[in-house]
Amino acid sequence: MVDRRSFLKIASGMAATVLPSTSPAVTQSCQGARVVIVGAGVAGVRAAVRLKQSAPKIDIALIDPIGYGKASPLAKINSIVMMDSPVSLSITGIKVVSQHVIEVDPVNKRVLLQNGGEIYADLLVLAPGVEFKHDDRTSHPLNESVQRRQLEAMHDGDNVIVTIPKAPYQYPQGPYITVSRIADYLHASKPASKVIVFDHNSGSSIAELYRRQWSRKVATARIEHVEVEAGYIAAADYQTGVIDTADGRIRGGVIALMDEQRAAVVAREAGLSLQGDWCHVKQRTLESLHYADVYVLGDANDAAQWDKTAFTAVQQADAFVRAITASPH
Repeated sequence: MVDRRSFLKIASGMAATVLPSTSPAVTQSCQGARVVIVGAGVAGVRAAVRLKQSAPKIDIALIDPIGYGKASPLAKINSIVMMDSPVSLSITGIKVVSQHVIEVDPVNKRVLLQNGGEIYADLLVLAPGVEFKHDDRTSHPLNESVQRRQLEAMHDGDNVIVTIPKAPYQYPQGPYITVSRIADYLHASKPASKVIVFDHNSGSSIAELYRRQWSRKVATARIEHVEVEAGYIAAADYQTGVIDTADGRIRGGVIALMDEQRAAVVAREAGLSLQGDWCHVKQRTLESLHYADVYVLGDANDAAQWDKTAFTAVQQADAFVRAITASPH
């Protein structure tokens, strides 16, 4: 959820204030056009920097409820992903606003901030990422440091329970890499234990790829891969390690249930997904199918349902910049 994300420190010593509210009726030219980008993950920062490089006169404001340069749970922002060399947003002339976003009005291109401030745009870009659908029962399996401590504390002979949700979700290879890492640890340190993987992506290319990899490793004996359908896991008690499944109750020493995902609430509540999980966009330009001059980049949209990766986010940001700079804004 947007209101649970950390604040961004404003670059280059700017005061922690919002931009002045202005009228949305301004000239549609590169000399005076105002672009507001919500979210400073891979897609948001990439779009801001590349757009400023392509059209230096455009006024760009980056509103960040995540934190520029901080690692999201599943993708890390770094100089290799973002650009050829490290760049400070303050040096590029991009305005950075450190505020939680309360509401986005896609009709008037207005963003309401937590402190009551408003920012209007000629062109609005949302790159808010994703959220989990059921936070009350989610323990993310990609938190390696927490997971390592749990594995070290459990008894040899206890099982590790991992679930992989139905795609799409961020970083599709991530859960399978995690399973491989757990299996290697168990093989070396707790040979009486195994990792039980409940996979909701029966027959997917990624699942098959890792299955073949596991079959060639000695540690594969530590992996029990089970293909299941949605609803197989009914409930989980993290205190006792008990999981209720469609086939009965099982117990795990470590539980890592990865929940289903959807576009972050700020984008869904703006009406960009029509009550669905993902924001609907045009494949080539990433413009919203429902609102003109509103774009959704990165994991929150439905343009790359099965490939929600940092690489795809970079590609989408570049496609957006090409579309904007080629049009008569």
